[in-house]
Amino acid sequence: MPPVINIGLRVCGAFAALIFLFWLIGLLLPHGYQTTAEVVVEAPAEKIFPYLNRLDQWPAWSQWQTGKDSLFRVEYGPTIEGVGAVQTWQEPRGRGKLWITGSELNRSLDYVVEFGEFPRMESRFVLTPEGSKTRVSWTSSGRLPGGAFYGWLRLAFVNGMRDQYQQALVKLDAVVTGKPLPGTAENAKSPSTQPETNQSERLPDQADQKKN
Repeated sequence: MPPVINIGLRVCGAFAALIFLFWLIGLLLPHGYQTTAEVVVEAPAEKIFPYLNRLDQWPAWSQWQTGKDSLFRVEYGPTIEGVGAVQTWQEPRGRGKLWITGSELNRSLDYVVEFGEFPRMESRFVLTPEGSKTRVSWTSSGRLPGGAFYGWLRLAFVNGMRDQYQQALVKLDAVVTGKPLPGTAENAKSPSTQPETNQSERLPDQADQKKN
């Protein structure tokens, strides 16, 4: 066999071996994930909780942005507050669904997300008083689909989710307290300054929350 052909076969064989090794390692890498982000808000828990417990308040601070020019389209179920509240959304990547499974007044909120072909993700907010302030932690856990690609994707996926959660919590802090967002001079609206155009848009008071 000519030397050139022999070298070419060896290069192809080595390349195929690397691809196989890459695929095998990807299969063996963990596909489960958990990520947590936190922020300390200079406000009591009762000022923060309505923004979590009412799904129609999430666009004010979360990644579920529903502005006029957004490609994100959200629809709410008959219930938008507390356990049983549901929202579905449509975006270029597919359809998703979120529903609240647990709600403890001013303390915690649990919800579940399903998106496309991804396995279900479970998430939880915990509000912990710290004097006149409140620590808000946001944790999500689940499992990526099977396959080598998602094994390698896991680290980037977790880091990206953590960054997204952290940015949302910083915005939540600004919305609740009226502080300007980092890098902006414009103050976010607090609950007391938000317009109440109709009954369904107002934030619930404590009497409403205790009914849930």
